[in-house]
Amino acid sequence: MIKSSLFASEEREAKLDQLGDALKVLGTHVDFAALAADIDRTAPRPNHARGGLAAVYDRIDGSGATGSAIV
Repeated sequence: MIKSSLFASEEREAKLDQLGDALKVLGTHVDFAALAADIDRTAPRPNHARGGLAAVYDRIDGSGATGSAIV
């Protein structure tokens, strides 16, 4: 059965405050900055400095129209 209360959001917030922040506790055991640096070194992210999508051109007429068939 679903409990409905006028103060449901406040009760939920109080319960979350009582439980504490799990990431803070985990952060005392795991060095997230070093882990992120290792991951970035192992699997670098692509550079999107230019932004946007790569151009898609039709092989038939080179117009760049996206609705035509590519052969």
